[in-house]
Amino acid sequence: MDLQRTPPTCIPKCTSSPDLSSIDDSCFVGMRNKELMRKRKRDCDEGYHFTTMEEKFNEHVAAWCCKADESISNTVSTAIKTALSNELLKVTASLADINSTVLGLRSDNSSIKDSLNDVKERLYEMDKSMCAASDRQDLFDTRLCSLEKRNALTETLPEQLLKLENKMAAMEQQSRECNIEVANLPERRNENLVGMIINLGAAVNCPITPANIIAVHRVPHATTQSRPKNVIVKLSSRILRDNIIAACRAKRYLNTEHLLITGTRQAIYVNEHLTLMNKLLFRECREHAKKHDYAYTWVKHGTILARKTDTSPVLAIRTKEDIVSKLK
Repeated sequence: MDLQRTPPTCIPKCTSSPDLSSIDDSCFVGMRNKELMRKRKRDCDEGYHFTTMEEKFNEHVAAWCCKADESISNTVSTAIKTALSNELLKVTASLADINSTVLGLRSDNSSIKDSLNDVKERLYEMDKSMCAASDRQDLFDTRLCSLEKRNALTETLPEQLLKLENKMAAMEQQSRECNIEVANLPERRNENLVGMIINLGAAVNCPITPANIIAVHRVPHATTQSRPKNVIVKLSSRILRDNIIAACRAKRYLNTEHLLITGTRQAIYVNEHLTLMNKLLFRECREHAKKHDYAYTWVKHGTILARKTDTSPVLAIRTKEDIVSKLK
């Protein structure tokens, strides 16, 4: 707004006079007072106008500020609303995702619970199985301890069995101490074995009576052979048995003619009645002795004996190990 000022009142001009002394001082005082009055009035008018202008300016500024605030408020409110709306949309979408995730987690949690229940049942069954296995293990340990104790007691079982076998073989051989075995005696139907044995005693000058014969019979061979079955004779005493064997060995070339048996003449062999094991051992001993140039192999009182020369010591063979270790 343009401010108009009231033109000042015309001040009467003072006439100039070159002579300063002639000028009246009262004139100057009056003029000064008038000028001061005009100035004060003017200042009052200007102050009023300035106050009015300031008030109006303040009013205009306040109105402008209100409009600016309202405009800014509307603008900011719209932007904020838009931003908030966008953020709300984002938050809603995030919440929807979180909701779906939570639903998935709930489903997974349910599945995990079912799985855990299944695992619990399986663990329970495994626990039962482990308990049963532990009981069985304890039972096995008890049995194992018992078996170990038995095994400790039976560590010497092979040696004991071997001793028992040797003892049984010795007892079996001892049970045959009164027997003689006649080999290659012709076999005929309705033969008289007692008469043949009596004739055998007469042939070797060692009489045998029927009372001396407890039993007589033929026995089959261990293997299939074409030779006649051997005749086993159980005599009444071991002394008689030993005398007959010694007489037969002294009788050279004992054959069927000496026993009054008709037909082709055949050699007859009289020996001690050995067990099957001793027979096999005696056969192996003879073969081994022959390879190592042993002159004599024979049986006496159920024991196999060997001698390399007439002056060599007599070796007793009781096992296969004796054949390898002694007959060298």
